[in-house]
Amino acid sequence: MPTKTITQTRNNIIASYSDQAESLVSQYEAIPADSVHLSWKQFLPKVPGLVLDVGAGSGRDAAWFSSMGFDVIAVEPAEKLRKKAQRIHSSSGIQWLDDLLPELNLTISLGYRYDLILVSAVFMHLLTFKDRERAFRKLFGLLKPGGRLVFTLRHGKAPEGRAMSDVNVDEILAFARNHALEVLDFGRSDDAMSRSGVSWSHIVMQLPDDGTGALLVLRHLILLDDKSSTYKLALLRVLVRIADSCRGAVLKRDDEFITLPFGLVALYWLKVYKPLLLDHTFRQHPGNVKCAFAKESFCALGKLGHDLRLGATLSGKRAHILLEALKDARNTIKKMPAYFLTRPDSNEQIFPCTSAPVYKKNRIILDLLFLSTLGEFKVPVNLWDTMTHYACWIEPTIINEWCQIMMGYHERKGDPITFGALYSALIWKNDDRCTADARRIVDRMKTHHQPLDCVWTGSSLLSQQYEIDHCFPYANWYNNDLWNLMPTTKKINGEKSNKLPADVMLLASRDRIIKWWEQGYLNAHYESRFYAEATASLSGIVDRTLPAIFDGVARQRVHLKYEQQMLEWSTGVLSTGV
Repeated sequence: MPTKTITQTRNNIIASYSDQAESLVSQYEAIPADSVHLSWKQFLPKVPGLVLDVGAGSGRDAAWFSSMGFDVIAVEPAEKLRKKAQRIHSSSGIQWLDDLLPELNLTISLGYRYDLILVSAVFMHLLTFKDRERAFRKLFGLLKPGGRLVFTLRHGKAPEGRAMSDVNVDEILAFARNHALEVLDFGRSDDAMSRSGVSWSHIVMQLPDDGTGALLVLRHLILLDDKSSTYKLALLRVLVRIADSCRGAVLKRDDEFITLPFGLVALYWLKVYKPLLLDHTFRQHPGNVKCAFAKESFCALGKLGHDLRLGATLSGKRAHILLEALKDARNTIKKMPAYFLTRPDSNEQIFPCTSAPVYKKNRIILDLLFLSTLGEFKVPVNLWDTMTHYACWIEPTIINEWCQIMMGYHERKGDPITFGALYSALIWKNDDRCTADARRIVDRMKTHHQPLDCVWTGSSLLSQQYEIDHCFPYANWYNNDLWNLMPTTKKINGEKSNKLPADVMLLASRDRIIKWWEQGYLNAHYESRFYAEATASLSGIVDRTLPAIFDGVARQRVHLKYEQQMLEWSTGVLSTGV
């Protein structure tokens, strides 16, 4: 649609609202705001703060907010409607602005950040995707950390003179994902005025509040920082992945930084680039430049299969290949993304790192001890904590931006590629739910009639069917580590499902869990992997003992309970008998 036509159409919409101000005010004010917004009002901030009402109309909603103690900025471009609203609600202390989407120039010039932004029955009047995308970006920039953005969208035939686009909820959800907003709720409802053929959707989004400003720094690095390749995004994704799945990998922590094994960062770097460059040939630079780390050893990684997992043991040529690939990755990370990722307001390097000389080894175990020999990588404490808490929101934003950049590289070379193909290649490998190793152990024990009990009830599994339970549900936390896989009865596994074991349940099962670990994993085949996985994914483990691992599990249970608000499970049977 030509710009001139868009502008004229927008002016006509505003004029229509202004010309019908008298009847529209009567119509809007006839229904209380808390009835109109019944579908989402439970997401109002608990403590009154600053509200921006965009397209405030008669002022009904703005006055509602004001009556609850909020300070309100009301934006309404239709002059007669705005003036009528000001007269009706003159005692409410509402600040009125003559401004409009997608620009919001006057609103932005105030410099306010809002606890709540309501865009009710407005966004449909932006008739092009480009304008809606721009408007969303402007609204996002007005949120405080922790602030909420609420849209209501009208569906159905547009009233005469007020052109509308039937905006799809999925479009808003995509905007939210691209801007790292958490979606709290969305849904559909009937029209409060019972108009035929009219229905509504609502979407409630929130900018996560980390209390330190770290999310804003990460947003800048992901979305706004200059990028000459995908390296910066790769490093950020690697760190988010480690923060989410390897909290135990922190070697030390002070007031300013946490320190990770540089080898772990390099290992995850190889894991993220392996499918992009070996399974496919997706461009990571704007030109025909080859990735600096993709040397002979990297190209040979395809022969190693899943031996890039923590706890894997490699020997001979396989060990030599991986060690060289790790060193090449480490050197590239140090010279490029770690060096060029600087704070938005200075040239200060965000991620200091040091490398150490590593010599050829005929056998390596991918544990923290070995990975630490490649050097140290530091992450600011506030960024690390934010990555730990908000990984599930940060990582999709990184992936989306990475796909967009790769698409641009391919298009400029006349070699277009679909978003879906790129996204599939960025799915983290080994994320499929897997219990195969634990099943093999249980089957062997049953064949040899070794004592084998359900970890949650103590009942014998020798004469009944069993299941392998993820102690911490895989649906909520992608972890296939051996320590997390436990034999249970089919009945108990069904009851527990995707719930977290309650503290009393975990404590009551302590001896049975430790016994299972000892029976199943403390042998020549699994012991090194068991401890390598546990010490990496569970925090605070100092001693290489099973009781210490259990204590780490108990700490992780608390972390998952409060960070992911997981439902808890326990059974009335806390000893043998099921």
